[in-house]
Amino acid sequence: MIDIDEVSLANNFELAANIEEAKLVGDVLLKIPGIANNERYQLTVSANEAKAFYPDGTDAGTVTLESDVFYTAMIERFAENVSAKLK
Repeated sequence: MIDIDEVSLANNFELAANIEEAKLVGDVLLKIPGIANNERYQLTVSANEAKAFYPDGTDAGTVTLESDVFYTAMIERFAENVSAKLK
């Protein structure tokens, strides 16, 4: 289960002076069989980490907070971090 911090997400668009300050924050709950095996943690992904998920050939200098490229890269980086924890 994942609960994205909507306040943090909204603040990206309202407060970030530039794209480098943007972040995606969410609480992750891994439900694992067995008593007390569940794992809960908060995950933060920065815009800098998401650059690795820009499509090949993307000029990072032209990406904005409002672009689909930025949003998709942030989500993909977040999902990769969650899936890595599942292994």
